[in-house]
Amino acid sequence: MKCNTSKIVVCAIILAGVLAGIIGLLDTNKIPRVDWYDPKHGNYTDRGTLTGGGNKTVTPPFSGDAVLHIKPIGTWGVYEVTLNTTNSYSNPYLDVNLFATFSGPNGTEITIDGFWDGGGNWKVRMAPTKAGAWNYTTNSTDSQLNGKTGSFKSVESGKKGFIKINPDYPHTFMYDDGTPFFWLGDTVWGWFAGDWVSFADGTFQNWVDTRASQGFTVLQGTLYTVDGSNEGGPIFYSVSAEALNPKFFQWLDKRVQYATDQDMLLVSWIDWSECWRAGMSGERYDRYANYVVARYSAYNVIWGVMAEYEEIEDDEAIRNAGQFIKSIDPYQHPVTTHTVDTTTDSFGPETWIDFHGQQQKGMSIDNFNLWIISDRSYNKPVVNLEQGYEEQTEYGASNPIEYRQAGWAILAGGGFFTYGHGKMLAAENPPDWSSLYSQGAAEMGYIKNFWDNIEFWKMSPDNSLITSGTAYCLANPGNEYVIYLPSGGSATIDLSDATGILDAEWYDPKDGTYHNKRTVTGGGSETFTPPFSGDAVLHIVREMYQQRGDSAYVLTRGFAGVEVSEMYQQRGDLNGDGQITFVDVLIIFWMAVRGEHTPEADMNRDGRVTLLDALLIPQVATSG
Repeated sequence: MKCNTSKIVVCAIILAGVLAGIIGLLDTNKIPRVDWYDPKHGNYTDRGTLTGGGNKTVTPPFSGDAVLHIKPIGTWGVYEVTLNTTNSYSNPYLDVNLFATFSGPNGTEITIDGFWDGGGNWKVRMAPTKAGAWNYTTNSTDSQLNGKTGSFKSVESGKKGFIKINPDYPHTFMYDDGTPFFWLGDTVWGWFAGDWVSFADGTFQNWVDTRASQGFTVLQGTLYTVDGSNEGGPIFYSVSAEALNPKFFQWLDKRVQYATDQDMLLVSWIDWSECWRAGMSGERYDRYANYVVARYSAYNVIWGVMAEYEEIEDDEAIRNAGQFIKSIDPYQHPVTTHTVDTTTDSFGPETWIDFHGQQQKGMSIDNFNLWIISDRSYNKPVVNLEQGYEEQTEYGASNPIEYRQAGWAILAGGGFFTYGHGKMLAAENPPDWSSLYSQGAAEMGYIKNFWDNIEFWKMSPDNSLITSGTAYCLANPGNEYVIYLPSGGSATIDLSDATGILDAEWYDPKDGTYHNKRTVTGGGSETFTPPFSGDAVLHIVREMYQQRGDSAYVLTRGFAGVEVSEMYQQRGDLNGDGQITFVDVLIIFWMAVRGEHTPEADMNRDGRVTLLDALLIPQVATSG
């Protein structure tokens, strides 16, 4: 159908508001993004871009009614250049080189390799990192692909950018804009290549949607396995001949885009040790890795050199592969490798590996905590990539209770971990989709809910602060503490670094509920006992402690402004403008009427927000 209101039938009303903007986008050369949505199956497909100028004819990639969604290219979105050549080659994957150089705002320049997409079709994908005008020029060994130019304008999308290592807190991750990132992963090894996790029938989308709703932030899988295939067929028709199958990647594109739309970080183990031994090694590996990076570097990804790297018994080959991937990635996504033990054994201080991975499972809760602490010595994030699988006795931590305890012990050690369910692992056992809603998966959500309210990136493990009892402590001493008691009981905490009043509250990791909030005085030791049985989490935080950015934060005394440390948040500043004014009184009044609650509005700390809290704002501001 044509992008013309006279031709729109089914989607005329839906697209009416968008179509009014299309002409403006085309006239200003803001290249719009095109998404087809299938209302019969509830999924997007065949995404791409339109070049500016004139009317465009577009055709849905499926039968029946269709919805066309057109929008401008946003920052950190995917802009795609599509090229075609009539020149013929025995193997285009091997015989043609293509790259494009993009020049953007403030002198930004990004050079990205193109990739073969079947037949005479070639593409280059990039993600604009800044809003504004971008221009590109191609360079290719093919005469018809060489010297192509184009331009587009990107707009601010509100996206936070790609994941990278936090330079100020190097044991943690953050988005490009500085927002901290909490790693909570899930494992389905065949989701990249497994035809049993189908995009065509919606099972893939159901998995992603469910995990996103449960709080997961990372999806882990292996891109290449010896017998892996998806709806498009195998990844290679022949490894020895390097006969790559673009249709495999076209179906993979749909998966990657869908998961990206759900704000998932994708961890791609580019190769498996058994595949390396079967021939995907050396220069052949480099060409394949280059193709993967070219095709997917415009997405939020982690590059995994290999799964279970030790099994090829060649650390130098892994090192070379990791360095090669870093050298070709225009966005410098984090690089690591998967292990049967810990990557620190071979690559501890090396600069090519951005964070360390573990496969520690089937051991004591103490050891989960201690292994993380030990591997943090290299000043990089540490992720236990396989701590076992729920309901999978062969690989440890099969009991949801053990899995929960191991996860909390890892987090209290200053690390992160990736979950997995034994009935969702691999193609040899058809997935049991009901396991998406297991007890363990629900408890992963409770983990995410808790840590979303913690400044975990500023904290370090310090079990010496536990002076009695069995517990693990993660702390920003004097400001915030998280203590995990794997068996419950009592624990005595050294709070000598803290001054003044602290809030202490229990969290039940079994059901995600908070209990018995009270205040304690810093400067000494305090003994705590949870009000419920089983493992427990204690959160202690200095009153009004919260980072407010890099600028001084203004507190007021009876509405008269004074500046104090940025590390404090005044109770009563509901609109976050750094001042307590009559506007905040009105906000609390409205919250009281609606029955809403937030700690900053609870002026008298009675666990409720009432009209009394609105009246107390000037008094609390005066008292500081």
